[in-house]
Amino acid sequence: MRLFKNIYVKLSALVNTGLADNFTYNEKKYLQFSNLAALVTFFAAFNGVLIYIYEVIYLTSGDQSLFQFLVSLVLLISTLLVLYLNKKHHYETAKELLLLAPLLVVTTLTLCVQKETGDYLYFFLAPVGIFFFLGLNRKSYIWVGTTFLLLLLTLYYQANYPPLLPVSKASESINYIVTLINIFVILTILTSFLIRTNKNMERQLTELMETDHLTGLANRRKYSTHSEQLYHTAKDQKLPLSILIFDIDHFKAYNDTYGHLCGDGALKLIAEILNKHIEKDRDHMFRFGGEEFVAILTNTSLKKAMQFAQKIQTDICDEAIEHKTSPTHDYMTCSVGIASEIPHETVPYSELFEKADKNLYLAKDQGRNRIVA
Repeated sequence: MRLFKNIYVKLSALVNTGLADNFTYNEKKYLQFSNLAALVTFFAAFNGVLIYIYEVIYLTSGDQSLFQFLVSLVLLISTLLVLYLNKKHHYETAKELLLLAPLLVVTTLTLCVQKETGDYLYFFLAPVGIFFFLGLNRKSYIWVGTTFLLLLLTLYYQANYPPLLPVSKASESINYIVTLINIFVILTILTSFLIRTNKNMERQLTELMETDHLTGLANRRKYSTHSEQLYHTAKDQKLPLSILIFDIDHFKAYNDTYGHLCGDGALKLIAEILNKHIEKDRDHMFRFGGEEFVAILTNTSLKKAMQFAQKIQTDICDEAIEHKTSPTHDYMTCSVGIASEIPHETVPYSELFEKADKNLYLAKDQGRNRIVA
């Protein structure tokens, strides 16, 4: 197990060759795909070297293809050069070499050495790399068009002329089998990487859409999709669910006095306090809108919810965010409305939320900076 773990760590390091801290998500994935493509191309080229060694050992003299060995060696060197160029941050040159080297090598092999070994199948992999690296633009279409013309050329040549440097039937058969295996492995690895990348992008986009950009808390959209689920889960498990609505007291007056930039800073600070107290595996905090925040605490009784709110109120007061125009206190405070119960089959989530909302308004009517449950 340790051996496989060490191999995985080393391969991961190779895939991340040339990675910089300031890379965007897309730049990181492009680089990783480039390095991964270089590694699988190295794997395919190395098989060409192994084929030659096998032929030297097991085939009769003269049946070995030294030319194929030399071409495979060139491809090996070019893929190592791709990793080196990425390491030195010459990313565009590395991508072009990664596209050009296999294309020229395969074209050379199909014209000069092999007629029915299946190497032309590599042409079908080329558009994937071209469009991924270069995007959908004029340059990439020229690349794909050139690849297609080369494919037609090799197919025409193979159909009408013998190979320039023919190999034995035994070598041809070995090459055909190994080529198909290489194609399968390459397609499997690259497709798996692309699908995983796509899923990660979808997850990041979802997180971005469901995160409040100012505070980093889950936003109203996430609340709308998640609150009902939490309620139904508590109902199925017959566990108490608590809803707490926090409202920053006289926040409009704070913005009018100190400005919106200070208001944004205060909201970030409040969000940090709120986020500090939640337990990630069971509690959920949302920015509901403006200066309102909602906490949904699963498997939490009313007593524990009250304690939770009191800790947050204390921390906000201890932070001593100056608020001279507040009629409640010299510093920023918050009011809290709480509702807690074990969900009942006939009671919808909206009723529990409305109860917490009414308690919040009671807290405001009673003078603010208080908790009502």
